[in-house]
Amino acid sequence: MKPKTITIFIISLFTLIYSCSNNDDATNSIPLEGSYLEAKIQGKSVVIKKGELGHTLNGVALGIGSEFTFTILGNIINLDRTVNLDIEFTGENFENLKAGDTFSLDTNADIGYANYSTLSDDDNDTYGSTTLNSERYIKITVIDTENRIISGEFRFSNIKDSSSDKTYTIEGSFNEVTY
Repeated sequence: MKPKTITIFIISLFTLIYSCSNNDDATNSIPLEGSYLEAKIQGKSVVIKKGELGHTLNGVALGIGSEFTFTILGNIINLDRTVNLDIEFTGENFENLKAGDTFSLDTNADIGYANYSTLSDDDNDTYGSTTLNSERYIKITVIDTENRIISGEFRFSNIKDSSSDKTYTIEGSFNEVTY
């Protein structure tokens, strides 16, 4: 082989080995298993995993008569940043809630809100859902009323940045959240 051909071969081989060693399909370096709340807003991802140091994750179900409010609260508090993410939805007949149920502006559910805030040395943002012209959607993918565990996905558009008039979309999922 000629030196130029050998050089091209070595560079090609190195590129192939390097590209195969990376997981191009991964969307997050944290494996999403167990109890978590994950979301993406304005290109930023946040994952709150129950049981990790500085992470808290809880669900709260409150019922009054035939109506209920369900809130999922996630927090990360450590030395370099604080993150809060919570979503809420309301509906009727919590006892009849099942996998596949959706809550959106298209249903009679008065779906609540999504809020996200972060505080660190280089990132101070607060986003909150508004009731005007917003897409609000939550889908229950799993609910276990006996063990009080819920999983699902959500999407809220027109999330307002508190420091400007810009709006964003926040979307993500929650998995095995206890309530």
